Amino acid sequence: MKLNFSFKIYHLAALVGTVLFICTLQYNALSSKSQKLSSGKKYQARDLEAVLQNLGEQKDFSPWKDASKIVTDEQKFALLDKKANSDEDLKVNEKLWMDSKNLMKGHWLTHPLTAGKLHIFYLTFPTADEAKHREIIRQHHKEWKQNSTGIIPISYRFVTLKISDKPTMAGIMHENDQFDDIIVTATMFNSQKDRKNVLLMNEAMKVAKKFLFDDFPIITKDLAQHQVALFCRSTDIINLKEIEHTIAQMNGPAAKVSNMISFGPKKPYGVNFRMIAQDYLVTPISELLGEDKTHSIHHHSITRVTPMTCGYKIMIRCDKLGDYSDLLDDAWEDVKYSNNTEEILKLFTGIIRLQAGIQAVTPNSFSHAILTLPFENAEYNSKYNVDVMKKWALDMKPPAVMKHEIPPVYMKNIESLDDKDDKYKRVRTDLIRDTPECPNEPVLALITTSRKNFDERNLFRLYRESIKQTPQNPYYKDIPMLFLIGLPGANENVNVTKRLDLEIKEHGDFIMGGYEDKYDNLSFKTLSAYDYVVNHCKGQENPKRIFFQDDDSFLVVDKVTKMMQNSTLAPITCLAGFNDESRPFRFGKYNLTFTEWETGYWFPSFCAGPCSAMERSTVKSIYDTAMKSQELSFKLEDVFFTGVLRQKANVKPPADMTSNKICDHLGSKNAIAQRLERYVAHTKNESLSMVLNEYLPYKRKEVIKAKIPEYANKQMGIDTKPEIVNQPDENHAENSL
Repeated sequence: MKLNFSFKIYHLAALVGTVLFICTLQYNALSSKSQKLSSGKKYQARDLEAVLQNLGEQKDFSPWKDASKIVTDEQKFALLDKKANSDEDLKVNEKLWMDSKNLMKGHWLTHPLTAGKLHIFYLTFPTADEAKHREIIRQHHKEWKQNSTGIIPISYRFVTLKISDKPTMAGIMHENDQFDDIIVTATMFNSQKDRKNVLLMNEAMKVAKKFLFDDFPIITKDLAQHQVALFCRSTDIINLKEIEHTIAQMNGPAAKVSNMISFGPKKPYGVNFRMIAQDYLVTPISELLGEDKTHSIHHHSITRVTPMTCGYKIMIRCDKLGDYSDLLDDAWEDVKYSNNTEEILKLFTGIIRLQAGIQAVTPNSFSHAILTLPFENAEYNSKYNVDVMKKWALDMKPPAVMKHEIPPVYMKNIESLDDKDDKYKRVRTDLIRDTPECPNEPVLALITTSRKNFDERNLFRLYRESIKQTPQNPYYKDIPMLFLIGLPGANENVNVTKRLDLEIKEHGDFIMGGYEDKYDNLSFKTLSAYDYVVNHCKGQENPKRIFFQDDDSFLVVDKVTKMMQNSTLAPITCLAGFNDESRPFRFGKYNLTFTEWETGYWFPSFCAGPCSAMERSTVKSIYDTAMKSQELSFKLEDVFFTGVLRQKANVKPPADMTSNKICDHLGSKNAIAQRLERYVAHTKNESLSMVLNEYLPYKRKEVIKAKIPEYANKQMGIDTKPEIVNQPDENHAENSL
């Protein structure tokens, strides 16, 4: 009996040993195969077209042989993997991903190949409200799947945390039984608002690694380099076509070092939303540990660093995902007791990112790729219910079902100017109340301004005066400038009204409209500019071209002169932004309701508001169309005039000259003042320099100091040096160029 038992144990041990030996052989074989590329057989294609062309020239291996059967990106990359793992060397090097400007145009490809597949991981919390968000996401993906061809292959999953509330947890499990798209982690949900985001970020990374490399069919290292993972919130609606442009940013010049793209909030860490924050991790690492001081951060014991950081919404190349996930998980064990979530996030996207071999972060430059619904905004939650937000989400329709025509409401016309049903009759007949004579010059700049923007207007006048006083430059031609303003509102400050009245009398360069001066009347203000050109410049040869600009934009005079020498200019030229196949925003400052712009319609091609130019005959065509159109009130005046009314008037789409930098949208009077330094310096006029110094932020203190009476300066112990005011800082002016 004892012997029989020992014999069974012996056989069992032998069986286990055999299984382990076979597994070891299989593992070594797989490991050898996966390491082939890094041992001299690695292909790094300049672009995929070159690789496939190279493959096509090989005997008995042509991807063009049966093109009709090659449909998916997995199959395309399988061809590359087959050759990459063979004994022959492709002899192609440089970067692996192709540049987005050099996309492959093979006859068997139906769309630009920027990646093999996109894996989306939606970070969602285990609450009742989030179930509504997930429902919207599913409907969005369903519509795109039914109505889209030629988009990148996509998989998506929701990642959420475990929760102690049994009914809620049961609801999530029931939802997953129905849709099979939710992954619940073993980590318990923490309701602290900021902390839960970094917690879920770490868990989502682990889930992604497990999903892609462990539990499911393993993607090879080759394919991983051509696939990307996107981590975002369940409040994010993704434009599944625009996201390809975002992915293509990984293909550009920075592809060798930047394998992460950030979709941060509008102002991450206090910088512009198009930038990545570069900041000090001012909190010592030891303080991140919170109450539990027994842990230590072995791999990142630096107390002050300056890496680039970003938010938790990121896109990462899949071949970088494994190492990054492991390092994040290790770091989380050290900082999970800390409440300083902002610094933890900087640690995750800064130091840990660098340790994972991701040397840089690229900010997403395609703002329409992801639309974040304002579910977490209290203001919107009080005004709108989830059904309204669902309409906003489903408005992100696939391109195949979008229409290029103008919505029918804007094609309607009034019968005549005496039409009794015309709700804009007073506007049409009272567009302009006071105006100067039309300048008889080739160029005319009409500047949209607010009544209270005194400094901006004075800077433009200073700019024009400095151009006049620099006759030695043949390209410095005078540009007449007129300002568009409306009537004061009921709540306008009395001092603003009085000061503006004096300014009008002194300069006489205002086109005064008969509408109230407010943002929603921008279409009326723009129409008054068209009215001025058509009716007040009638009978004279000039101006030939009209420039429409905002008072925070800057026309570069020498480039304008060179532009006017071009005899082949398009009727409309966009100087500070061109938009084609754009969608309306449904919330925020630039929102349009579904009544104002029907769902399913593209905006016509148009020039962005800050700056555009138009030949005089085109101004008249659009003006005539506007004056007979039934609808005139449209808050996005740039879309309305250079898009809707232009297309209705059968004027050709605008030409994009944004890259010529003829007009810069500077955004503030301080930036305009700094740009003026070079022009004022060329005049060598001290009085103009003194005027400009009052507007320069780094000169203003010196100007004020010089204006203080001498006896007051002595009482305060200040050494008065008024000569500072009279001497423009030529070094700074030169450096600012």
